Amino acid sequence: MNILRTPVFRRICRTEVLLCLVMLLLPLGLLLRHRLHTAEPARSFLMPGAAVITTLRLLLMLSLANSLAEAAAADSAFHRAKNWCLMQSVTEAGALLLNVTLVVLHTQQENDAVPRFWLMAGCYLCYVFVLQLFDYLSNRNLMLGLRAVWRLCGGDASLERQLRLTHVLLILSCVLFVPLYMTFTMRDITLRPLVRAIALCAMSMIVIVQLRMALHARKTAVLLAALSE
Repeated sequence: MNILRTPVFRRICRTEVLLCLVMLLLPLGLLLRHRLHTAEPARSFLMPGAAVITTLRLLLMLSLANSLAEAAAADSAFHRAKNWCLMQSVTEAGALLLNVTLVVLHTQQENDAVPRFWLMAGCYLCYVFVLQLFDYLSNRNLMLGLRAVWRLCGGDASLERQLRLTHVLLILSCVLFVPLYMTFTMRDITLRPLVRAIALCAMSMIVIVQLRMALHARKTAVLLAALSE
């Protein structure tokens, strides 16, 4: 049992909670955009908060990858989760460069910046797709690792049922994230009601998945702590 370290899973739990809190900043940014009545779609990208959120996610991804590397001794799924988590970190770093590029484009003359903006917006859509793919693969392998540890420790079937539900919610959150991206690029500040509703569902799914991942890691840590007594 020396390869199953309780503090590692506690750190994974804390990191998932922090990721959830960071993601909650995103709808706050949308609300601020609405309050400011901004007519320029670029502003949704150029708000300083966007860079802050991306930087925080990058740091948390690196911290999570470090914890997953320590947990990899228990199951190879954690090692795969770590690799995908690192790929997420690289993608987030690319997003920071993209934000800087958009800031530069925003300083150009309006008639020259608008076409370039939509070109960069297309690049941002690709970034969102890649990020969601890596996020799915990372969380999926993390769940596989937690399930393996749970089985190894003789846990009941309750966690496995919860993991299956989390997997379904994870797929839904990744799919619904694209309409959430659309809310950042729409020129109409009022936003279309349907897109706004789907964006709200996407944010809810993302937060729920992060919280459930934290709960799964916490339950695993509690089980390991009980076995070590």
